[in-house]
Amino acid sequence: MKKLFFAICFNICLYSTVFAKITPISGYVNINQQVVGNKETSIKEVDRQEFSKFVAERFKNAKKAKKEEINRTTSIAESNIAIMQRKENEKNLFQKIYEKAVRRVNKPSDEVREDMADQEDLEQMLIQEVESNNIEERTKKWMDPSIPMITAYLPPYDTPVRVPAIEHIPYLMNNIEILPNGMVKFEETIVVVANAQKLKSGLTKILPAKILSKRGDFQNVDYSIIGVSINDQPINYKLSKADNKVLLVPDKDYRLPAGIYTYKFQYLADNLLLKDNDINQFYWNIGGNGWNLVIDRSFAKITTPDKNLLLQQEALIGSRLGFYKDSVFIEDSDALSHLYTAQIPLFIGTGMHILLRMDKKAFVATTFGQNFVRSFYNYGDIYISFLGLLIIVISFIVSWQYIKQGKSRVKINLNKTAVMVRYLLYDRFDKKSVCGFLLDLYKKNIIDIQQSGDTILLIKSTDNLMSLSANEKKALKVLFPSHETTFSVTKNNKLPLNRLVKILEQGLKRNTAGLNIKLNIGYIIISLFMMFIIWAGIATFKIDSVYVFMVLALTSLFCGVGTFLWFVNARKMIKIFARYLSVNIFLLSWVIYSAVIHPLAAILMVCIIILTGRFLKIFSGRNGLIDAYIKDAVKQKKMIEENKNNISLSKGYIKYQSLILVCDLEDEIKPTVVDDTYKIPVIKNIMGRI
Repeated sequence: MKKLFFAICFNICLYSTVFAKITPISGYVNINQQVVGNKETSIKEVDRQEFSKFVAERFKNAKKAKKEEINRTTSIAESNIAIMQRKENEKNLFQKIYEKAVRRVNKPSDEVREDMADQEDLEQMLIQEVESNNIEERTKKWMDPSIPMITAYLPPYDTPVRVPAIEHIPYLMNNIEILPNGMVKFEETIVVVANAQKLKSGLTKILPAKILSKRGDFQNVDYSIIGVSINDQPINYKLSKADNKVLLVPDKDYRLPAGIYTYKFQYLADNLLLKDNDINQFYWNIGGNGWNLVIDRSFAKITTPDKNLLLQQEALIGSRLGFYKDSVFIEDSDALSHLYTAQIPLFIGTGMHILLRMDKKAFVATTFGQNFVRSFYNYGDIYISFLGLLIIVISFIVSWQYIKQGKSRVKINLNKTAVMVRYLLYDRFDKKSVCGFLLDLYKKNIIDIQQSGDTILLIKSTDNLMSLSANEKKALKVLFPSHETTFSVTKNNKLPLNRLVKILEQGLKRNTAGLNIKLNIGYIIISLFMMFIIWAGIATFKIDSVYVFMVLALTSLFCGVGTFLWFVNARKMIKIFARYLSVNIFLLSWVIYSAVIHPLAAILMVCIIILTGRFLKIFSGRNGLIDAYIKDAVKQKKMIEENKNNISLSKGYIKYQSLILVCDLEDEIKPTVVDDTYKIPVIKNIMGRI
């Protein structure tokens, strides 16, 4: 069991007696098609006409319960089925659309099996049957004289019985043992007639994933496989999930040849009992959880911890749309057991509904560990999601305090070009950024800047561009394509200037994005690791863990795209459209999350993604991790201001021209001796032409 480590942690000693009986499932061996033969027939075999008369007589003796009569009682109909119908009727249009979307997401294509009835078609069929108030049509089809008959040897004494030679279940026996610790052990014997149509991939055991209490609450049921065999040959089965059902399906695909087979399922169910004050309620639907097969004979033997503390028991045949009274015969089996025998066949969509109400004194007190684990069956995904959200929020708050105290500075060698310094100081890219780039090229003796009258020329001085980045080389190539060495700054050359501006702006965005990634890489890794733990923790408590983990991971990435669109920096109309898309992505992500986890946990997961994106946005902001580099740029500007006299006197004024321009100090700091190296006046003219 996936929850075994919790049992160890809390020392749940009551489980040990149950687990001791579980043995590993042996490997699958080829199934030999066989019908037990060479038996002495001591029972008279009947023909088709006699069999049809027998079935018709059984239906004739069954009484259809009136709706008013069911509603007046405290029967199983009110406890587990009428409540479900009422909740269905109370759903609004949004709830129905949402649940339909969830069913589509939560129905893996590889789990669509032929022996399972399609729920929507089944529902429509049952409604039509109730409206016509007649079940004889189904009975006639079942008793069609043209259907051939074969002999099957049914348990427990290999009794020879003539049964229709169509795919169905001629015999189903469910031995149910309610253990004192609240767990329930099932041992089912199912005989099937297969002809490689509905049962070509073997028999699927369909179990309810949740049960409904009288208060209208749902609680998840946890299952564990003990063993499965076909004709006494062990075969590996696994638990899977489809819609709101748990499936016992073969671990490996195989083909079941035509013939008669006896399946034996053994499994445990925990969190199946419903607590109602001092009463433990047990509900089970024999054979009615979604098989696309008719069950001709169905039985159930239920053993309780203390027969004397059994307060009430009821059994009806039908569905939530209609029931047959007096259709189940109940008798004492032994000192602790009752035997339930269906008096009529169970057609597709109908089942034998059994309800037991037992005094809690029949059970041992549950430990804190048991209660803790069982609460995780119902709310584990909510607990884990909330805990993950809380840890992420606390970690980011603590990290933010470290940032404000200057303790989280990441050491990165930042190339502080004029363009970058302008961005750090004023969070902008403008004409001064472009002209600062030109002054940087002039400082490195890569270009010369000359003006004669209204003519401004940029002259390429060297082909040695080792000191430039790839983006700067690309920008320079725009001005000096091929073997050109001069560029005239005029209105006729406006297109190359615009391309230059665009390339520099894109380069700044890439540099700042790369800077943000470098600065936030630690937090990104921590966030991804935390979400990985959340996904793994939630998936651990699910039946199809790998499938749930993949859905959570991929949906989180999808939701992350929505978060990116929400916080994108763009023009107003683009930003409005981006946020519209992001809202739709959040809603769709919630629907996909809800397919595998609780809707409240799905909300928490969306909040985790959004908050993570928001925190990373804050960390990337000017008050975040980049703040230290902004302070360095401010110090650099202050240093220039404090040493302006020395800079003005120095012949090395050329070294500071680009920084003086981008720091908006060109009017405060000028060279005492103006010569040809003083290019700021020319640069201002260039700014007017960009």
